[in-house]
Parts: sequence; structure tokens; C-alpha cells
Amino acid sequence: MFSCEFHDESKLHYIKEITPEAREEIFNSMYKFTDEERQINCSSCGYPTCESMALAIFNGFNAKENCIYYQREDAIRSEKISYMDKLTGTQNRNAFETHFSNCYELNLPLSVIVADVNGLKQVNDNEGHDEGDKLIKNCAKLLLMMYGESSVYRIGGDEFIAIRQDFNEEDTMLSISYMKKKMDNNNFHMALGYAYTDSFDGDFKSLQKKADLAMYNDKEEYYRTTGKDRRR
Repeated sequence: MFSCEFHDESKLHYIKEITPEAREEIFNSMYKFTDEERQINCSSCGYPTCESMALAIFNGFNAKENCIYYQREDAIRSEKISYMDKLTGTQNRNAFETHFSNCYELNLPLSVIVADVNGLKQVNDNEGHDEGDKLIKNCAKLLLMMYGESSVYRIGGDEFIAIRQDFNEEDTMLSISYMKKKMDNNNFHMALGYAYTDSFDGDFKSLQKKADLAMYNDKEEYYRTTGKDRRR
């Protein structure tokens, strides 16, 4: 006959009192920053309260990885990091390829704005790649300000795309005009083009191709009017 016996060995272990600094560090490492998050007390970790779990971690009896709240938040943050461009803070190509195929509703307006940094090769060659990175970040900052973090993607070294489903065509044109004025005032430039439909039919690639063509025309106009050599 099977039998199981449990022995209370808690008295054999010295439990250290947690310091305020250690408590704060442990909770922050578990993504628990507010009092509410620190008092969920779901008991799924085996301890009755979050405070007792923190004490157990401090004493080496448990690990934050056994907290369900931590597991969920860590997964969310890991996914966000995998979709983020480290240099600019925009979303990256991985995010773009995931989103454009299934994140936009049919039969609603859709604006696609593409951007390509002007003069990057010249800056890299003459001033160094650190200055080139600053130029890319300035362009990204302007796009993020105009369209928002959830709408802007860096899809190449100096290429960006922004997608909005709450802009009409006038909004889109005004946003481009505003950015051109801001760039003129701050001495950096990127070519911009857009495509718009008032009823998205699912053919995103056609819209992107149309926006690309408009951007290329804008880039040609920039180099023609400035007299700069785009090869340098």
C-alpha cells in the first residue's frame, strides 16, 4: 500500500527578512510596479500573497519564473522587442510583414505613406556612420510624431512605411506637407510618397507600389531642385 509522509523542515532553514531595497528590486524584476500589481495574490506560485513570494525569492526558495503574472508580461515584452527596431524605436520589418497581411479591415479607408532618407550616403561618407544614424533617427522621430508608434515601420536601412486606417486623403496630404516644412526648418530631408483608398480591398501590395512610385518621383525632384548628386 502506497503512503506518503511530509515533514516540516522549515525550522531547519533561516529565513532572512527582506530589505525594502531588495523588495523593490524583486517586484520590479517581475514587472510589478504598482501596489495593485503587487497585491494580485493569485496563489498560483504556491504562496498565498505576492509579498510572501517576494520573500521566498529573496531567500532563494523560489524564482520569479514561477509567477504567472511575470510569465505573461515577459511574453508580451519579448514579442514587442522582436517587433521593434533598436536604432529608431519604430516597428521593424518583421512586424510589418506580420501586420500588413491581417491587421487592416476591408472596405474601410487606408493610407500608405512611404519614406526614404535623402543624402544618407553623403553623410555616412563625409561625416561618419554615427551621424548617418542620427539622420535616420531624426527621420524616424518625425514619422513617429506624425503617425504614432503603432503605425510606423522601418523596412530597410533608410526606408520607412506608415499605415493609417483613420486618415482620409486630405489628412494624408496635410501630414506630408507638414513634415516637409519641419524637415526644411531642421535641415534634413526624406522623400515621401503616399497611396490612398477609401475602401481597402485587401490588395496592399498595389497600394505600396503606388506609394513607392510617388516617393521615387519626390526623391528625383529633391535631387533635381537641390542640384545634389544622389550617388554621393
